[in-house]
Amino acid sequence: MGALVGATVATGHLEELKEFVLGVKLSNMVRLIGPTVPTAGLANAGGAMDELRRVIGDIRIEDCPIPYTAVASDIVSQEEVWITTGPIVDAVRASIAIPVVFTPVPRNGRWLLDGGCTNPLPIEPLQNVVADTVVAVSLQEPPQSPPTSRDIVKLDLASTAILATDATLSSLQRARATINPPDVLIGIPCDLVGFLDMHRAAFVMDAARDIVIKALDEAGL
Repeated sequence: MGALVGATVATGHLEELKEFVLGVKLSNMVRLIGPTVPTAGLANAGGAMDELRRVIGDIRIEDCPIPYTAVASDIVSQEEVWITTGPIVDAVRASIAIPVVFTPVPRNGRWLLDGGCTNPLPIEPLQNVVADTVVAVSLQEPPQSPPTSRDIVKLDLASTAILATDATLSSLQRARATINPPDVLIGIPCDLVGFLDMHRAAFVMDAARDIVIKALDEAGL
């Protein structure tokens, strides 16, 4: 979801996103996820993209006041794809297309999925950007507590797909971070928030804030 949050930062609408997610209730989740007839994915995220468009408008990436790049993955060629032009909402939709969960997105003759499939910690787009400090956020950190057999029994299809993907991405992320280490790496435990936990935004924000403050203090920032 880094592409989504980053889009609101790049367009100057982070506070509006915060206000929206703090108002999300469990009953809103079905509309936001947009379940569809299962083909290449279980949902199309139509409701979530409608809300994002309402928050940031129809701005194009090249018109953003802050430089922005969304990272996606070409499902056919298995290549990493950097999206630096075009409607920013469309770029976000491609970048967050978690395999199995969300349907792939057609763009310029390609079928795009979540950028994390090829690069779960995309630091490379910043190599040509003048920045004092590069801060990366990892969502594949070890869980705070190991799952029990009861937890595993309660997993739904979407959560299972995400956990299976995370297992692979965690190893890939460690390798990529060794090649291009950020100045600060903020690690979020993978069990802090679940796929359907958007209605718990207040709790997640408070917990993540403590993690961020600790990481920045350790980095001397």
